[in-house]
Order: sequence, then structure tokens, then C-alpha cells
Amino acid sequence: MFKDRNRKLLSSKTIESFVVFFALWTILCNLTVLIGGNLIFLLIAAAAMAGGSIVSGLALRLFRGKRRPVGKNTDTEETAVTPDVISDHDQGRYGRVLLSLFLAFIITLYYIFTEDYLLFWFATVIYFCCILGSSFSKKTDSLPSKQTRSWEIGLWLLALAGIFVVLFALQMDVDDSFYLGASVSVADNPGYPLLEFENAHGFPGAPFIPSYKSNSLFILVGALSFISGVPAIYIQNFFLPMLFAVLIAFATAELFRVVFPRNWIWPTTMTVFLLVV
Repeated sequence: MFKDRNRKLLSSKTIESFVVFFALWTILCNLTVLIGGNLIFLLIAAAAMAGGSIVSGLALRLFRGKRRPVGKNTDTEETAVTPDVISDHDQGRYGRVLLSLFLAFIITLYYIFTEDYLLFWFATVIYFCCILGSSFSKKTDSLPSKQTRSWEIGLWLLALAGIFVVLFALQMDVDDSFYLGASVSVADNPGYPLLEFENAHGFPGAPFIPSYKSNSLFILVGALSFISGVPAIYIQNFFLPMLFAVLIAFATAELFRVVFPRNWIWPTTMTVFLLVV
């Protein structure tokens, strides 16, 4: 009954990989800004983390392959799930969801009253690491989503249509000059501390706005510009909008595969259409 539940569509792999990448990138950026590191240090740390993740993933896969029982196909083995087991699992899941929401509320409330961003940052990282670890450790028996090649192709066509709509409808405003200035300063000064100064307001050496120092998107645009040699304005105004148009479609589909597993393509199409329009 659940033999296809472990199969991952390409769209699912894409959005999950990006979420993991951007989460790790954000943590690295925040730590680098905190210690006063520069872009070169950040890129070296990111390359080391990427290499370590690849080696760890290969080692884990090899270890799991050695532990798999001989003559037993665990990937295609069907598991009988009784109503009692499903009910107990749902009760435990709802309890974990309520607990996680309560902890998130406490963390947010603490920041609102104290404005202690550093402790809030550490608490948030630990919170999401615990959520991620819990999702890996808990075995779920939810209803598998309907996975057909035609629906997957339709999702990719929907993402492609989103790219064209974004390119023709996107309009820049005054705020974009600040974001672009931050990315340009990162790309043009790789040896200086990240987000230490800003140049968008015409005052050389002006300190960077503290509330924006946790934004890793500025640094990502600057890093891509520094590595590729492409001006940051093209990356910010063309490449990233096209990328996020695709990711929005994939993320929406990933949500509705859980909420409406048998008919996820229809609410996905409507939601993406409403977001774009």
C-alpha cells in the first residue's frame, strides 16, 4: 500500500535541496557577520561545509547499505498499518505540533519584550535543529501523494510560466537600491567585514543598519557576483526572480502534497496563479 511513498519527484528533491542549502548558508552568513569575517572566509567555510556534507552523505549511504539485511528488500516492503496505530500516531503528531508552536510563541515573545537578537538567533537555530532532528527520527505513515508523470510535467510547465510572468511584470522600486548597494559592497570588498558599512545613502563609512545584518540574501547576491563576475544588478533583478518563481511553484506543490495528497496539482495551480497575479 505504501511501497511508493519513499519515491521523490525531481521537484521535491529540488525544493528540499534548496531549503537545506539556504538554511546552512544563512547560518554561515550570520556567524561570519557576528565574528567580523569577510567574504573570502565565508566562501572557504561554505566550500568546507559542502565538502564535508558530501563526504558524510556518501559515508552514511555506504554504512546503511552494509547494514541492510541480505535477501530482504526494505524499499518495496509493504507495511500493514491498522487504524489504532494511525490514531496513536496522529495523537502524538498533534502533540508535537502544539508543543513546537508553543515554544515558537515563547521564543518570539521573548524577542518582542527584550529585543535581544543574539539570544533570539541562537534559540531559533536550536529550535529548528530540534524540529529537523525530530522529523528524521519519527517514522510517519501518512497517505502517500499521487505521483504521476503528467502532473510533474504540468508542475514544471507552471514554474516555467511563472518565470515569464515574473520577467515581464517585475518592477524595481527605491528600496531595491539599498539591497543592491549592500550586495555590491560585498562583491567589491571581499576582504572587508561583511555588512559592516553601507554606501546606498552617499555617506562613506556609514554603519550598516543592524536589523538587516541577519539577511543572507544580500551576501548571496554579492558572493555570486564576486565568483561569476556578473554585475550584482543582473543577479538580483533577473536571476533570483526567475529562480524563486520556480521554487515558489515547487514549495506550493510540496505543501499541497501533504494537505491534498490525491489532488495536489489543482490547488497548487490556483495558489501559484493567485500569488503571481
